[in-house]
Amino acid sequence: MSLRLLPIFENPLWKDALTGLPNRQAFHHLLEQLMQQAVTQCQSLALLLIDFDNFKWINESHGYGFGDQLLRQVARELERLADSRASVCRLGGDEFALVVTDLSQVDGLLHFAAQLKSDLDSSLVVDGVWLDLKCKVGIACYPGDATTPEAMFNNAFAALQVAQTSDNTPIVQYRPEMLASCAEYRPDYNELKLALKNREFFLVYQPKFDLPSMQLQGLEALLRWRHPLRGVVSPLVFISVAEQTGLIAAIGDWVLKAAIMQMESWQRQEGVYVSVAVNVSPLQLKDDGFVARIKALLNLNGIAGEFLQLELTESSLIEDPRRAHTIIAELRSAGVRIALDDFGTGYSSLAALQTYQLDYLKMDKSFVQKIQTRQGRSVSHAIIQLGHALEMRVIAEGVENAEQEEALCALTCDQVQGFLYSHPLSADQCLAFMKQSGSPDLFAVEDASVASV
Repeated sequence: MSLRLLPIFENPLWKDALTGLPNRQAFHHLLEQLMQQAVTQCQSLALLLIDFDNFKWINESHGYGFGDQLLRQVARELERLADSRASVCRLGGDEFALVVTDLSQVDGLLHFAAQLKSDLDSSLVVDGVWLDLKCKVGIACYPGDATTPEAMFNNAFAALQVAQTSDNTPIVQYRPEMLASCAEYRPDYNELKLALKNREFFLVYQPKFDLPSMQLQGLEALLRWRHPLRGVVSPLVFISVAEQTGLIAAIGDWVLKAAIMQMESWQRQEGVYVSVAVNVSPLQLKDDGFVARIKALLNLNGIAGEFLQLELTESSLIEDPRRAHTIIAELRSAGVRIALDDFGTGYSSLAALQTYQLDYLKMDKSFVQKIQTRQGRSVSHAIIQLGHALEMRVIAEGVENAEQEEALCALTCDQVQGFLYSHPLSADQCLAFMKQSGSPDLFAVEDASVASV
């Protein structure tokens, strides 16, 4: 069954803005529908996940505009190679998925995957530049490898991970021992969905301070998962799975709601007015109702927009610059402050940065860790100067010792956060910490004209 026979996937919201392919949201609905069809018609089904070893290097070497052209060409090449035998989707970044709906049309699945790889590895030329692009493929099949859409995706992804770590086996079909051999726990879609339903997620808060006064300037809300068997699980373990399965949008909405409700509780019950920063996934920005939901949450809880700070990644801005510009303008018109998170780890162009109205630039901790070296100090200085030139306040994260703080202060960094000052705290611990840090009316926001609500 070809994707073009499913009219629902013509919805623009389910199309990838860069390539025109069905996006991650459409992919999960597609896989579910096609698996249901395979069950009722006693057919087989295969899922191929594809990514590229050296796409990041190409982006860094040639720029993200060049990388965008490359991704569009990869999309067209995959469509040509798949023809009527498979449906092609873009999951994000350099990750693509092919769903082969009738294996009888494929002359050996591994042969088909090998042909895809061979053509992709050898035929891509952008602006006259031949690219040495090497793809890796993970495969899972129904009914042999999985019987549910979630298991199909997880098992194909496990196979892809094996391919990514192998120099000699770029195409890997799932085997049961792959999941069992994983040294690090990796939750699946059902676990995360159940965790959301059972309210197993919770927030902790890390304080941010002004330099050099060390006055408390706000908090960053950080997500944690209280697993019923494993205890507290770090987001490093489950966020990537949430992004790959599309659950990150629902989890992100929960984080926003929980953070705003906590601000309301602190203001109403304790008289403590403090700004809280929340990380936003690129998938959340793709939702047309994102801004409206934030405004509704703020209004419902009686919170002024100035108390909410949203941290956006570079990738979420450059994927669809025009849309990002509109969303940022709408949020700032509601008083919400915007920060560019993990600056220096992505592929932002200076020209693009100047077009956005951003309030904060967050310097990634990898730069802070090297600030005591000559080269590291020079890079940190350049980042801080760039932020100030673009009229942004610069926040350094991951500060762990007094030497780093001293260097950041000398470089006129505006704010700091990290273990030197406080580990992430529960809501109750954070309230006690704030009350000990000074007068609550100083915690509100940097703009003194903002009234308490």
